[in-house]
Amino acid sequence: VLVRPKEEGYELIAGERRLRAAKKLCFTQLPAIIKDVEDAEALQLALIENIQREELNSLEEAQAYQRLISEFGFTQEKIARLMGKDPSSVSNTLRLLKLPQEIQAALRKGMISMGHARTILGLRSLTEQGRIFKRTIAKQLSVRELENLVTQGLGAVKRKRQRGRDPHLVALEEQLQQILGTKVKIIAGRKRGRVILEYYSVSDLERIINLLKSVK
Repeated sequence: VLVRPKEEGYELIAGERRLRAAKKLCFTQLPAIIKDVEDAEALQLALIENIQREELNSLEEAQAYQRLISEFGFTQEKIARLMGKDPSSVSNTLRLLKLPQEIQAALRKGMISMGHARTILGLRSLTEQGRIFKRTIAKQLSVRELENLVTQGLGAVKRKRQRGRDPHLVALEEQLQQILGTKVKIIAGRKRGRVILEYYSVSDLERIINLLKSVK
């Protein structure tokens, strides 16, 4: 465990699970690393350990990521390296914070899963997100059933929007979305066009830029 000295003993910074396990086994001693750190660094270390706890739910993980970004200047790439995850995974987890509070509360309580939340995030309209969420709860839809419902609903809209669009451009959009881990829109003109990339935070934008720089 990691502790820091205090006036009346030591304060635990990291290793809460080990300490709990030691108490259950009635251990009276536990190896510890003593490190004199400031409050900010102690909070950072505690946050990182908290993220690594297996019992942390997806929304709590997203909130911890956001604190590392906003309070300690972490980028999504730095968090991904620290946690041994793909940057797109960190980005997708952070997107959960953009869900309406009602849906976040349901995810926190276990009423819906991460799979449900990610599927609902695919809907652009908050009104549509709320409508689909309520139907998911009322019908107790599985993730697969929800995906089918959203696909069927969006299919008609996409067919209207994409009528007359070049299938090659549509395929390129899908490829770019898979590579960059974000929504992509290609708008073609007669001689020139535009590629619109969505990002959800400054660190997410930096992640996309780094991905583009790495392409040779």
